[in-house]
Formats: sequence, structure tokens, C-alpha cells
Amino acid sequence: MTSPTLSTTDEILTAAEVAAITKIPLGTLRYWRHARTGPRSFKLGGLTRYRRADVDAWLAAQYETTDRPTPPRKEKK
Repeated sequence: MTSPTLSTTDEILTAAEVAAITKIPLGTLRYWRHARTGPRSFKLGGLTRYRRADVDAWLAAQYETTDRPTPPRKEKK
């Protein structure tokens, strides 16, 4: 009998791991969790945890909503 394994998207992360992945200070991540603006989290045995898929989705949403300057258009001659 084999033990079940988690896929990368099912991976359960600690706040410290999410902070390391995103390069966001742990205190900022805690504040965002309190303000409900950071990646979705949940409690597991009283400890805060994150699903890797939720973190990836949050990062993608942040990327998509970030205003980026439009590159200048080249004039046709």
C-alpha cells in the first residue's frame, strides 16, 4: 500500500514559506491576512496555513491588476 502524495498545487504551506516564496516580510503577510488582502489562508490545528494553488492564484491576480505602462508605439514612416 502506498501513502498518498500531494501534487504541487495541493501543497500546504506555512506563513514563513509563503513569505519566502513571495519575498514579502512575514509581518506584512500577517497584516494582509488580517486585512483580508493577501493570499487565502486557513487554520489547521490552530495554525495558519496556505494552499500553494491559492498563493499562485493570488500572485497571478496581483500581476494582472498591476498597472503597467503601455510601451510607446513606433510611428509608421
